[in-house]
Amino acid sequence: MTFRDILLIIVCLIMFGAAFVWLTPAISDIRILQEELQALQMKHEAQQQEVAQLQKEIDALRSGKPQAVERVAREKFGYCRPGEEVFHFE
Repeated sequence: MTFRDILLIIVCLIMFGAAFVWLTPAISDIRILQEELQALQMKHEAQQQEVAQLQKEIDALRSGKPQAVERVAREKFGYCRPGEEVFHFE
């Protein structure tokens, strides 16, 4: 082996070592970001389902369905029909 071959091997080892040191934190950052992305996607999906449910409720109220209006009046505003008693449990 000549001096040139040894020097080439040393340079390659230094480059591989530098690449390893430089890329290792990036790989762990990518894993962390992928986990964060997955959590955000799950949260987004849950929020989309909530929006769809709320849109159904809005559509029912806009259509003037008496059952929907009565349910909202009872649940959100505590209204009751004459002669009824309301009990609140906590």
